[in-house]
Amino acid sequence: MTHDRPTPPDAVRVDPKPPLPGRTAPEGRWATPYRDRHGAWRCYLWRPLTATEARHGMRFGVVADDREGLTRLMLAEDEKYAELRAVRPDLRDDPFGTDL
Repeated sequence: MTHDRPTPPDAVRVDPKPPLPGRTAPEGRWATPYRDRHGAWRCYLWRPLTATEARHGMRFGVVADDREGLTRLMLAEDEKYAELRAVRPDLRDDPFGTDL
């Protein structure tokens, strides 16, 4: 298949053979907390919840008025996660959230 448009001379060409540089997995479960435009603190997990985690009542993200409240909510979610893993150690960490 040919394209009718000419390619600009300064176009960056990516060789499909060598792989892109890898990225290491983030540390811990939580991303970096931040303040939204309304002043609330927010933090979300690095990966989606699995179906089992969602049924266990876990949350993908937490929101609080202050940083201390956000830390308390994150710790409470970490406790739920530890309880679930203690009961179901066979659960795998599935990045796609299927947990089948």
